[in-house]
Amino acid sequence: MKAWLGYAGVVAATVVSFGWIFTVFFRGEAARRAIVASALVAVVVQLGGFAIARRMRRTSGIAGWALGALLCVGSLVLFGFMVTPLGLPMEPALLSLATFYFVTETIEPLLLNA
Repeated sequence: MKAWLGYAGVVAATVVSFGWIFTVFFRGEAARRAIVASALVAVVVQLGGFAIARRMRRTSGIAGWALGALLCVGSLVLFGFMVTPLGLPMEPALLSLATFYFVTETIEPLLLNA
């Protein structure tokens, strides 16, 4: 539980930091809503994926990590289909979500065995 809470803090800080950077490049209320929606999706999916990978680390760590990565890719594709019907601009929504996933996935192994 301690590792999960630590990862949650790191993910939240990372997503907020990169989200702020995205608001510098993508201006406007619609872009801000898209970035916030992407941030929420990224945090929920990454914390779920981390919990799965952490639980499977002793028996099949790579499989757990791969399952979490597939969860990220699947949610990115699903989110891509939902962006326009939700009235969000495509570019900031998908670019921010993909970036949030990439950055947090690179941090994940550091905390997986903590």
